Amino acid sequence: MSIDGSIFKGKLIDFDEDMICLGDVTDIGGSTGKELIVSLSNVVWIILADDTK
Repeated sequence: MSIDGSIFKGKLIDFDEDMICLGDVTDIGGSTGKELIVSLSNVVWIILADDTK
């Protein structure tokens, strides 16, 4: 997911028409976080992928 030019990856926890919530989040620099909640108006793009393979 790209948010205002920053790239994050994580597990999709929940979303609605206004926000998205990711868990086990990592940014492009390798910093990690437990959860990220962001307004969809700030999201530039999202790629959904199943990485359980």
